Amino acid sequence: MLGAMNRPAIWLRCARGAALLPLAASVLAQAAPPETVGGAIDPGQLLCFSNRESAAADAVTCLHLVELATDRAPRCIWRSPRAVRVLRRLDRDHLLLASFAEPYALLLLDAATGEHRVLAPGAPHGFVAVHGDEVLFVGDGRAKAKDNHLYAVSWRAAAAPRRCLEQRFAAVAAVVGNLAFGITEDRRRVVAVSLTSGRGRTLLQVPERERDLRVALAPGGQRLAIGSVAGGKGHLRVVDVGSGALQREWTDLPIDVSPFSSSTPTLEVGWADDDHVVCSQTQGGGRGSGNFVFVHRDLGTGEVTLEDLYAPVGLAHLRPPPPDAAPPDEGEPRFQILTKLPTGKSTLNRAGADEPLVAIEAAHEQYQDLAISPDGAHATARCGPKKQRLCLFAGDDDAERELSTNWSFDLVWLPASQ
Repeated sequence: MLGAMNRPAIWLRCARGAALLPLAASVLAQAAPPETVGGAIDPGQLLCFSNRESAAADAVTCLHLVELATDRAPRCIWRSPRAVRVLRRLDRDHLLLASFAEPYALLLLDAATGEHRVLAPGAPHGFVAVHGDEVLFVGDGRAKAKDNHLYAVSWRAAAAPRRCLEQRFAAVAAVVGNLAFGITEDRRRVVAVSLTSGRGRTLLQVPERERDLRVALAPGGQRLAIGSVAGGKGHLRVVDVGSGALQREWTDLPIDVSPFSSSTPTLEVGWADDDHVVCSQTQGGGRGSGNFVFVHRDLGTGEVTLEDLYAPVGLAHLRPPPPDAAPPDEGEPRFQILTKLPTGKSTLNRAGADEPLVAIEAAHEQYQDLAISPDGAHATARCGPKKQRLCLFAGDDDAERELSTNWSFDLVWLPASQ
């Protein structure tokens, strides 16, 4: 596949991102009752999104759930002064949430009833993975608690979290089988640690001048992508999980962010597949102009194979999306997003169609103005002059389904329940 450098007129983006904690914290509780909770959730694919219920300073954020296989209206399943983030669908009715208000915690939410249970108080940022019937998370790392161990807690039954390892982590990037891959407390080493023996080994130690490590495991589990920052530039490495051997590295990658950002730039990393590593870079411009681009590189040749523009330069780089999901049963994805530079428009199109379903000004495009589900079967667009309407497209019918008339954010596509 040719990179965008070889097709300057069009970018094609097709989506296919201590002591045990007290048992009392995991007792089932009733959430603030949403108005539209109404029985069991459809087992098919879901879409979640949030919006503010008014412009008032004391307005609450409402988390909505859309059952994509039905024509039911979106349900408001959670209300909070601040947004919550949907992390996983655990079964038909249960969702894992990160709540950044009260409670400040990882939560288990029964979307059918509105009931919730606190799984990890103080750790909404600590989620690592779902491992069987347990949720793995890094504990409350705030200064007062200083608890950055790896824990596991059952989401099926009320039980106290258990500490998995004595190793302390700044972050745990992935868990595969009985191996945890994490960044150590000093933020300079990437390690692999056995959950059964507790023994670990260092896969990479970066020089003192490098900081802000980011880690992503390849789909096959045999390689790690490691991003770091040195002198305001990105440094990308790929190491072999088994031996720790360095397979490829790239230095001096541009990662500038908007001058209005209060955050320092980071090199966010991911994978397209086992042979193509992806990172978010800044392309063109200067002094806050230019674009954020997901850059794909071939591990065999080291060459750039794709540059996927995803947003104008903003406050922070995004983590690359996970590797492509399986396409729908009918074959190829049904939607595509095109950015046509001569016209200055970003458009949502049916695959292969010239006439767009929605067109917006590319210069004012924001993240998730246009979005496609991982399997390519559904798409959404923020429509209207102020992008206040959230519209859903599905199947072969060009008719839009209006989901909301308030500006909506944090779109999360969830798979069908198993």
